[in-house]
Amino acid sequence: MKRVATVWIVVGLWLSAWQTRGQETDSLFFKPDSLAATLTSPEKSTRPAVVQRVAAESFMTARVHFTGDFIRRFYGQAGTGNPPMAREMQIRALFDNEDARLNRRPTGERSRYADLVDEFVADVCRVQPLPTPTDANEWYAEVRGRVTWQHRERDFTLYLRKNRNGANWAWQMIGAEAAFLPPDGDAPDLTVIRRDSLVFIPPNAHELNFMGLAKQLRSGIGLGQFVDPALAHDPTLRGLAQRLADGQLRLPTLLTTTVSLTVPPGWLVQLRQFNRETDHSGWLISDLCRLGGPTCLPPVLQPFMTNNHSLHKP
Repeated sequence: MKRVATVWIVVGLWLSAWQTRGQETDSLFFKPDSLAATLTSPEKSTRPAVVQRVAAESFMTARVHFTGDFIRRFYGQAGTGNPPMAREMQIRALFDNEDARLNRRPTGERSRYADLVDEFVADVCRVQPLPTPTDANEWYAEVRGRVTWQHRERDFTLYLRKNRNGANWAWQMIGAEAAFLPPDGDAPDLTVIRRDSLVFIPPNAHELNFMGLAKQLRSGIGLGQFVDPALAHDPTLRGLAQRLADGQLRLPTLLTTTVSLTVPPGWLVQLRQFNRETDHSGWLISDLCRLGGPTCLPPVLQPFMTNNHSLHKP
């Protein structure tokens, strides 16, 4: 009997502890006026649960999810959940704040880049925000990728520009770098290919690192379909297109994207997507330069610089 009594005492203590712990756990997830109040009630309640919404964490509202969001903030057009700010503060918030060049050196000196950022912010804030900023900016992309060539992985880079495609916009290739490819003067000129009007790179493809383009190339669609017709004679683009078509290059993968866009009055900014679990992430300015001055553009794009305000092949 003593043993049975002991067992019942232990069971009673365990049930009491379990009920108390259940109440504590409930309190972590439910408010007093929610469904939790009915869980231990002897009477069944018919009152519906109350769903309480809480404000989003700051990193969710501060993150620049898309380049369109970047444009709206840059030109002072507040989006949902993003209250308007003084324009200078708004623009400075669009820089990568983990860039060491923005911090003072141990000697107390500022970097040339930090001074350039100050000049940029002052210049931009003197200009009235544009009513339709998207059409006023010229867009370029530098896309780094990897292919298999002669049983080894090799790096390559594609350069694209956002061009008018009828009434819409589309990304088109304007250059490439592939140091591993030997010169090939026999690769066919891409002007002779038959183009499919239904095959193009959408204007928002950069938001997902041109994932759709990589899938199209792996599916066998010729690279020449995506080349700006005015630059179809580019030898590197021709070489890449030829070797992808005959299977010498396999499984192209696109890894990172840097977007460059012109900004009045006479600047070019570069954007990268920073994926961080902080309140400062998404599409942020990673570099900038004055048009007509020392350039932050990669060498392949530098010949496109002309007239100090736009980029096109001379």
